[in-house]
Amino acid sequence: HIQKHIIQLNDTLKPFQAYVAMSNSNNYLKIKNESSGSTLQEVDEMIKEWAKKYKINLQKVKDKETYYILGKD
Repeated sequence: HIQKHIIQLNDTLKPFQAYVAMSNSNNYLKIKNESSGSTLQEVDEMIKEWAKKYKINLQKVKDKETYYILGKD
């Protein structure tokens, strides 16, 4: 059931210059946030709320606005 939630998250993030994609360096999907200014924090909160709601483990990439989707809790 996680697939439909990931697709829904991607659709929600698109207008904010953020998206879900495959990672080139790891075997995980990633959430990349390329927004700027106040929108950056807004999108970050949206991602964290989504993960909490669907009990998804995320790993933040150091010094980047990117999260790896590690799977369900």
